[in-house]
Amino acid sequence: MFALTGKGVSLNALGNFSGAIAYFNKALALNPNYKYALNDKGLALDSLGNHTGAIAYSNKALAIDPNYVPALILKGLTLNELGKYTDAIYNYNKALAIDQNNLAALIVKGEALNDLGNFTTATHYYNKALATYPNNLAALDDGVSA
Repeated sequence: MFALTGKGVSLNALGNFSGAIAYFNKALALNPNYKYALNDKGLALDSLGNHTGAIAYSNKALAIDPNYVPALILKGLTLNELGKYTDAIYNYNKALAIDQNNLAALIVKGEALNDLGNFTTATHYYNKALATYPNNLAALDDGVSA
């Protein structure tokens, strides 16, 4: 299952979302409760604009492991894309309660707070990401290309 899911992750990173889903489905055929493949399939579905599917698969992963931080973040990201910022922040808060220094959760919570116009609190989360991970490119990337 690991190699099937790993190939799906690689295909997803390459933008081959349908191919990625096919490999996640192969892994899930072997173990329908494999939280990694469930969540990764949700990420691929989200990349295809299938937000309902993405949330459904992150929920399936969370039903297996309610503390699975990547699924909480994916669910939050998808909700944020749908303009449901408060619901997104709820999921980010759950992720941060489990892993208070999770870089992805810190950054996306800042983004959701920005979307709500809560710039001061957003800055707090960006500052925490920068302080915790001072040399990490994800923390340093300001989204502006040189």
